[in-house]
Amino acid sequence: MIVANIEAYLKAHPQSKLGVLQMGATILHEAHSAVQFKQLSLSSNLEEASAKLYQAMYELGMLGLDAIIIEPFQDLGIGKALNDRIQRAAFV
Repeated sequence: MIVANIEAYLKAHPQSKLGVLQMGATILHEAHSAVQFKQLSLSSNLEEASAKLYQAMYELGMLGLDAIIIEPFQDLGIGKALNDRIQRAAFV
């Protein structure tokens, strides 16, 4: 599920078992030890994120979580394709 703000979503759903697909150097896992995190790219590289997306979604999907969340990518080029992949996966 694409959410506007991961931190806000985590605060609003403290009892949910969540998986987070994360981009960039911001580290959220220290404050949310019960949440499962997968880092797609520390440097926010879209090509790296694209290569890791399905494996990370699969690994989180195997954990029986309530939801897997991610903030949207920039809606241009690879980012637009990644957003589309995530939207399609959300309806499976």
